[in-house]
Amino acid sequence: MRSDRKLIMELKCNMTFRWFVGLDISSEVWDDSTFSKNQEHWFDKSDVLERLFDDTVKTAMQPRCWWQPSSSAMASALPPSRST
Repeated sequence: MRSDRKLIMELKCNMTFRWFVGLDISSEVWDDSTFSKNQEHWFDKSDVLERLFDDTVKTAMQPRCWWQPSSSAMASALPPSRST
């Protein structure tokens, strides 16, 4: 997300964003300036985001992390058979 203000705007009108952060349809969305201040307070003096990033990269680099063979994926990759 490009900015906190854009994130808050999406939370106000996009149910997928609300679901992801645990807000239901009747929950109040945070004020963008309060959100920014809390973000600074929680993350600027901590290495939690760096550790999260490192763990995500480590997981993504493990074998078979991104793709698991399945019959439906392989079937859709095969050319159509010709009936004669």
